Amino acid sequence: MQIDILFDPLKDALNRSRHGVSLELAHRIDWREVMSAVDDRKDYGELREIGYAPVESRLYCVVFTQRGAALRIISVRRANNREVDRYERSIEKIGAEHAGGRSRDPARHPVRSGNVRPFRRPVRDHDTADRPSAE
Repeated sequence: MQIDILFDPLKDALNRSRHGVSLELAHRIDWREVMSAVDDRKDYGELREIGYAPVESRLYCVVFTQRGAALRIISVRRANNREVDRYERSIEKIGAEHAGGRSRDPARHPVRSGNVRPFRRPVRDHDTADRPSAE
């Protein structure tokens, strides 16, 4: 699946200043395996998603919106400990569901070591990206 990654250079400079991470990191994410959820904390005027993805043994939080077949990156930062723990619990639950109720050994798949299992769901195909945002 080919995905175009878009971001504003000024937003990139701000993100580097705030989080110490360039939005360029989004090019290294395997977008087919991002665990994401709609960010409905407030009305952004667009459908925003918060996703989690490992890149080289670190878990990152990426905020993005879909524009057709492209993703516009809003923010990228290292996931905090609370997010890593929540991610690990979600992965463990998903692993158990896929294993027919048999839980996988979390010691064999710790996020902090870089050995991560597949995410909950892939980024939606571009044909569903233009749905209206939740009100």
